[in-house]
Amino acid sequence: MLKLTVLSLFVLSSLANGTSPAGSSPTQQQPDFPGFTVEVSLSEKAIQKLLEAKETIVAVSYFTASPRKGISPKSYKKLLSRPGPLGLGTVEVEAKPGESLKFGAIKLDQSAIGVIDEQGPQLLLNVVSGRRSSENNLLLCDIFEGSLKSVQRTVISITCKLIDERARIKSIP
Repeated sequence: MLKLTVLSLFVLSSLANGTSPAGSSPTQQQPDFPGFTVEVSLSEKAIQKLLEAKETIVAVSYFTASPRKGISPKSYKKLLSRPGPLGLGTVEVEAKPGESLKFGAIKLDQSAIGVIDEQGPQLLLNVVSGRRSSENNLLLCDIFEGSLKSVQRTVISITCKLIDERARIKSIP
């Protein structure tokens, strides 16, 4: 089971496993970024818990950028949902434990691309449990943060364990 959810209008499309959105063909629009794959390494306890609970893993990618210097804030007002970087979009990919999480071709809104600085779109990637067996996230995972360009056609490795496995912090007297 692989599930793709696009959560923003500023990411026009993200094609999972080479499929295209209804009513379009892959040749209609060339992607700005060809996509990437996330491989999740789980601890033994995490594998056991997720399989027993029939739980999934979700990779959530947040696409952001900084505005170019000299650009009027009116040009990018619709991209600001809160102070900080410009929000270009969010995409989630869900899979069973052990499956790769594939982010296909990503086509960003050209009006957004026109106002960002030379660093280009940035990616913040989080991995969480699918919350099918619990309303709370069960996983404590590495995060990835870097340029979207640096991960195109690559595999990002993320290590996860159960939140319950985290090291106990001893208080220092």
